[in-house]
Amino acid sequence: AGVTGALCSAPMHAPKYCEVGYVCAIIEQGPAGAKINSSVLNSYEIPYTCLTDGKGVFNDLRFTITNPFYKVTFFSYICSRDTITGNWTAVEFNYTSPFFPVLPPAPEFKVVQFSVDLLQIFTVFDRVTNMNNDQYSIGSTLCDKVFSPTFTATLGQGFSCAWLNASALAVTFGSFATVNASTVLELSTSSNITYTESIDGVSLQSFPATTQLGQIVNGKNVTRQFISIPQNALSPLPVLSGLSKLSACDRIGIDASGSIGNGARNFTTLTWGVNFDESYPAAGILSSGLQRTFINRYVEFSSLLAGVSNQVSLRLRPNAAILPGSR
Repeated sequence: AGVTGALCSAPMHAPKYCEVGYVCAIIEQGPAGAKINSSVLNSYEIPYTCLTDGKGVFNDLRFTITNPFYKVTFFSYICSRDTITGNWTAVEFNYTSPFFPVLPPAPEFKVVQFSVDLLQIFTVFDRVTNMNNDQYSIGSTLCDKVFSPTFTATLGQGFSCAWLNASALAVTFGSFATVNASTVLELSTSSNITYTESIDGVSLQSFPATTQLGQIVNGKNVTRQFISIPQNALSPLPVLSGLSKLSACDRIGIDASGSIGNGARNFTTLTWGVNFDESYPAAGILSSGLQRTFINRYVEFSSLLAGVSNQVSLRLRPNAAILPGSR
């Protein structure tokens, strides 16, 4: 067996999973039931006929159990030719590490979501944290310590943050916020949100939570963190003024400046058209940016016959272009 084309076989005492030319590992000492996972262990990563001096780097080893005392042996069987007989035999190369700790995984975001009134963001980590060692801070100072400048720049004027508990942080927008569902939430590179676990009397602290792409947390690559919109998010409630019965040329007024669920955007105008595609209120709120305009419209008449009284319905449906020719 072994690597295709191998000139020798692994010795009889070798583990079945470690054939010639493979890099393998075994836990010499550690907690019962612990296992190692890796994309490169037990795989053919280097030519079996060639060895080089230097360090072997495994940057994605994943131990299944957190513990302060691990010892691991890395080993590989390489074919070597006897210069006298010309026979090929397997030679074992190995390295046994000193004791080292396996830290708990860094905290990860479990929930990142707008509030139903679209005025806040609630972030919830998957475990209890040290609250960035800043549990008593509140306001924009805390935001600046936790989040990147790129992200806080979208929170408007007068934004603030506050820890709700050891795993939940609330972000409140200031005026003229531009944050929306396409905004990437980024932690500051200097933030230090960690998790601590005590095992056998030893305190083990995780690495800080991170949103930096390319990092590996708990065996997974870090991906972009977007902000979700709750299904029960509030919609703007415009005030409609005008006659209860309208002729074809009568005017109506629509005021959305006092609407609820405005996502820290004070709407002063409402642009509308007639009978256009349906879309989602939250998307229209959050995509308005600094324009202070809620673009959405759907006006429906119960009848188009002349001389017939109509019941007129007006619905807010944002996030769609205005129908050409509409006013």
